[in-house]
Amino acid sequence: MINLLQAGAQNAKIVAFLRIAIGLIWFSTFVRRIAVPNFQERIESMASGSSLLPEALMTLAAENWEIIYFGVLFIEILTSISLIFGIFAKGGALLATFDGILTGMAGFGLGPVDLIIPWSVAAISLFLVVFTHPGLFYGIDQRLKGKNLPVILKTLI
Repeated sequence: MINLLQAGAQNAKIVAFLRIAIGLIWFSTFVRRIAVPNFQERIESMASGSSLLPEALMTLAAENWEIIYFGVLFIEILTSISLIFGIFAKGGALLATFDGILTGMAGFGLGPVDLIIPWSVAAISLFLVVFTHPGLFYGIDQRLKGKNLPVILKTLI
């Protein structure tokens, strides 16, 4: 069986490029949400259109869109910082995976772009989580690896 960490080390520049690219995509999404304040309209159109999420959940999200908005902003900035700088990057990639899947499921009825971008980013993020240690290559995680950290933080490296 191939050692995935050694295979990742051989392709360190590719892993670092993918990690930083996904981080920049989530950062640009964060900036777009701030610059174009149409989140309420989008979430209401998602709730009224077709979605892969349950209707009750979408209705609840439309009624409490401010809380969802700040939650999404927090998740996207946390994900982008984690992936761009390579700090707890495995946790950031896992968070990016879930965020991409849920965003794609919520935006199912809006158009192909609202499916293609989040789900493709989620797929690449899932690859980073499962097959590599993304922050160990050109990231802050390589400096944190030998430190005496709590177990939960070591699993996110």
